[in-house]
Amino acid sequence: VNGLNYNMKTEQGNIVSKENNTEDSPVEALINADKISLSNIQIGIEDMVTGMVSKNQLQQLISEDLRFDMSHKLVSVARLNIDSAGIVFKQALVKDSMAVKISASTQTTDSWKFSAGDFNTSRVSLQYDDPNVKPALKGFDPSHIDAGRINIVISGFQFSEDSTSALVKQFTFADKSGFRIDSTHADFSMNKNRIAVNDIYLKTPNSLIRRSFSLSYDSLSGIQQNPQNSLIEAVLAKSVISFNDIYLLMPELEKSLPPASFANQTMFINTGIRGNLKTLFIPYLELSGLSGSSLGPAGSDEAAERECS
Repeated sequence: VNGLNYNMKTEQGNIVSKENNTEDSPVEALINADKISLSNIQIGIEDMVTGMVSKNQLQQLISEDLRFDMSHKLVSVARLNIDSAGIVFKQALVKDSMAVKISASTQTTDSWKFSAGDFNTSRVSLQYDDPNVKPALKGFDPSHIDAGRINIVISGFQFSEDSTSALVKQFTFADKSGFRIDSTHADFSMNKNRIAVNDIYLKTPNSLIRRSFSLSYDSLSGIQQNPQNSLIEAVLAKSVISFNDIYLLMPELEKSLPPASFANQTMFINTGIRGNLKTLFIPYLELSGLSGSSLGPAGSDEAAERECS
């Protein structure tokens, strides 16, 4: 398909009642496609009632060995490439009058499963806005993103209701706030009781984070109620953390770490962390930087400096 412009606008919400209606048999679509190629696609959706806006522009999408199985709630693709795309999404405005209905049914249903052998995106831009959250005065704001230079290379992607896994071979990102990720590699997995990220390599213009992190828990909902039931294991090896990046991610720290003293400085770190979200144990820590100060065995910062040079 070359050239498609689709726009939908909702101007009035409707309430649909299923009482006294006979239930139609569901349509169970099954699609198998060896190859799909889409070019010059524009799709816009706007809800005038809630304020939700979604606008997507796509220059090219190519998929190979696509399978869409509605009866088994399965979507799989051997390869999916997206080149030159623009995504704009504005969340719906939550009003006090809006009510959220919670179903009392205990019946379980099968969830959708998605898999992709290889997923690649290049030259993607993203604008995300949540009008329910006040914009931050400075720093990176995850509720108001204006980013470009998004490139993603992932293999072995698997997603279901209770688990997600992927090998991230590359991820780059540049936000208008100045926060930027130049390179990312990681082996990610998540299930109902554990999040693990191994072989981490995350590089910004001034920082380098690498090694591993894992968090185990009884349930995601129980983390805040019982943080002592969690288990954290993290290792940072030959890592570098820039105070400029800290200011972008946590600008409130400028009060306790004034830029006049710490801006443009870096810390070289080797450490291990164990414990839970309530109490952490640090069996070893090697820290250097801050205009020559160091903590830990002598010379431990030299290897980190050589690695990042």
